[in-house]
Amino acid sequence: MEYLRDVDFEKIASQVYYALERIEVEDLWDQSGRMRDGYVEPSERAWEMFEEALEPFTNELKKYLDLSLDNEAKNYCMGILKGLHRFDKESTSQFKDWVEDAPDEFFERILNDWKKACKKPEHIQEMEDFIERGLGN
Repeated sequence: MEYLRDVDFEKIASQVYYALERIEVEDLWDQSGRMRDGYVEPSERAWEMFEEALEPFTNELKKYLDLSLDNEAKNYCMGILKGLHRFDKESTSQFKDWVEDAPDEFFERILNDWKKACKKPEHIQEMEDFIERGLGN
């Protein structure tokens, strides 16, 4: 349990950023377009790849929420959101061009899902302050 309680949102933010930054546009090209079983729309596959890269983080957030580790869930969510924001603002990867709106959309989705699960109004206020202040920058 002690391992679960050690949530550094800056570390999570870096992990999210690098998970997204590691997606190669060549992998998107290899996994889309004309395929043996038909046609895979590149922009749709790009969104799937983006979501797949975030999945370990959203699963971990869900674990914290399921275990009622509210403070840890808040910090973990902050890390995910900061990583998404950083990717949106700093990444120069070619892959990012295929998922232009994904960082904002996933940011909102993850934030809203967390807010629905959060049982502490003070944590929601803390999150809103964190976002308003530029995500801890």
